[in-house]
Amino acid sequence: MAEKCQRLKGCHAGLMEKTVHAHERFFLCPKSVMIRRNGHATPPTTVKKTREQDLIMKIHHLNCGSVCPSCQRLMQGRGGWLEPAQMCCHCLLIEDENGLVLVDTGFGVQDVTQAQSLGAGFLAVMRPKLDLAETALRQVQALGYSPSDVQHIVVTHLDLDHAGGLPDFPKARVHVLQQEHDAALNPKTIPERSRYR
Repeated sequence: MAEKCQRLKGCHAGLMEKTVHAHERFFLCPKSVMIRRNGHATPPTTVKKTREQDLIMKIHHLNCGSVCPSCQRLMQGRGGWLEPAQMCCHCLLIEDENGLVLVDTGFGVQDVTQAQSLGAGFLAVMRPKLDLAETALRQVQALGYSPSDVQHIVVTHLDLDHAGGLPDFPKARVHVLQQEHDAALNPKTIPERSRYR
């Protein structure tokens, strides 16, 4: 079974790169996290067109960790009960003229170099294929940026496979929902205690 579980091909930086133009419109759901300045919610910034094109932003899809949990049927609704699922930790790197925003971080450098920090239970169940090249840090660098270029990180939730790379971007401002922040700081249930570190 282990030989079928490998780094996911087709889930890597730039695979789903999207250029957003001024004529395209995007709508945020009412519960979307808004980037805050000075403690006040602000509407999205209007970005001027560039001279070359009407480019507003570029969105890079990053696979920041491949995981191969047992039981594909349970995890993905298809395949065998004993077959490994093939999953990746989806992250987005958004670049515009104001800088870089990372949506989730996946596994971080420490997670890869010190796998025991993820916990024996997580390692046994999720069976991550830890590879430094899959960390957000290495993928940001491969795109020609430094960690300090990432100004904001929006974390959808604080599970190990979504927020493990936060220490790799020490200068970024982190945005997380208050309820998730509170749960991580004060986990009350056994599942919450295993989700956060």
